[in-house]
Amino acid sequence: MTGSRIALLALLLCCLGLVAGAVGGQSGAADTTARVELGGPATATPGETVTIRVNVTTTRPLYAAQFGLAFDETALTPTAVNRGSFLSGDARSVLIANDTRPGTASYGETRVGTDTGVNGNGTLATVSVEVAEAAAGESVALELRDVKLVTPETEAVTTSTGNLTIEVNGSSGGSDSGSDDGDGGSGGGGGGGQLGGASQGEVSIANLSLLNTTVTTDGTAVTRVDLTNLDPASGRITLTLTANGSAVAERTLSVGAATDRTVFLRHRFSRPGTYALRVNDDRAGVVRVTAATTPTAEPTDAGTPTPTPTPTDPSSAGSDAGSDANTTSPPSGSQSPTAGDGAGFGVGSVVVALAVLLIRHGRD
Repeated sequence: MTGSRIALLALLLCCLGLVAGAVGGQSGAADTTARVELGGPATATPGETVTIRVNVTTTRPLYAAQFGLAFDETALTPTAVNRGSFLSGDARSVLIANDTRPGTASYGETRVGTDTGVNGNGTLATVSVEVAEAAAGESVALELRDVKLVTPETEAVTTSTGNLTIEVNGSSGGSDSGSDDGDGGSGGGGGGGQLGGASQGEVSIANLSLLNTTVTTDGTAVTRVDLTNLDPASGRITLTLTANGSAVAERTLSVGAATDRTVFLRHRFSRPGTYALRVNDDRAGVVRVTAATTPTAEPTDAGTPTPTPTPTDPSSAGSDAGSDANTTSPPSGSQSPTAGDGAGFGVGSVVVALAVLLIRHGRD
């Protein structure tokens, strides 16, 4: 190995341990604000593949960038992450990270062979996701995480973010014309073409099925509910999901006259255990919840790995009623996003380190 290559490797190791801290100290400058936001369709259909654009606007030249994207893994399946034209428009660039996992996607890119950055606006990358049948009739949120932008001088750029919510159309064959809320129906008495004062149709549960009988604490249990209304007038039904006898979610839905409708109830358990799920008086199934496996963390600046949390006692199969079970809640793994949290998003040090190396040696 040549002395030059040894020097490069030594510099890379130093950057991995030290640059992130140095950059963080400079990120508070008032004139370094940029914005990264998601762009995409406002609506989608189950089974459709949609493209999400990750757009950037900046007045400061950028040399490298990274982001993570979080969403409900039962609603969206990532299929591809592709490079945009912003960083590579007038120079070559290399991908530092390009990864998809259930509920997440991560991306990192840096320019090479040039000392200059690029400013203005454009698309950093695009993420393709397939909409699941289980998302029919739901609002699906996508949230940016761990966004980092770096200048040619390896200074971090303070960044604001904008997220995206996609409204998924109801499944084919069912009627979604009515409101899902108890208060928000249009027309007299809840819609579906029913005249004010007319009697409401009787909606009943035709079938229940628990789609996943084993989940982890960072996953979501999904129950499919098939509804039917045989009457010539639209009707409404309130569905109450219980876990071990305690209510964890409640929704009121409308079903059009003489039609069927399928909905999906989701619940995320924060504690391991075994939970018997019921919808109203009908048994949905039993789900076993295990503790999520925490990936091995990169060492901190002090060289100490982040410890893996100890799983709680699986025998405590309480109701867990404090967690949100509504299907319009934020996606699995995306609550209270902050820079740097979430598995699969820890590529910031690598991006910054390689940016430093490539600036110095890009023309060698």
